[in-house]
Amino acid sequence: MKAVELLSELRALDVELVVSGDRLRYRPASVLSPDLLADLQALKPEVIELLRDWPEVSLDYLKRFGVPEARLYPFLNREVMTPEGRGRLLQVIAPHAVVALERDLGRAVFFFWDEVHP
Repeated sequence: MKAVELLSELRALDVELVVSGDRLRYRPASVLSPDLLADLQALKPEVIELLRDWPEVSLDYLKRFGVPEARLYPFLNREVMTPEGRGRLLQVIAPHAVVALERDLGRAVFFFWDEVHP
């Protein structure tokens, strides 16, 4: 399981996650199965990084639509960062995000959605 998939599953269960330093707090713990808890412990660094990097509005979209790429929906037509530099997010088509890079706005470049960050 990837961290974004786990985050999506936890959001669907209405689990509240809070990052405090290098600690990850969650509640209610009663809804976490032993498998989910093990996944959360195994993916803790990645989950913390995602929670720090993504604004809360994108997490709401993730919860509402239940798919990891929904995190990008609030950033359509806005500036994002890609492995090739800054650009404008044009479209999200799982598993890709289409971005017009600053250096070449006339060309659309496909990235995997998890390579694109607000």
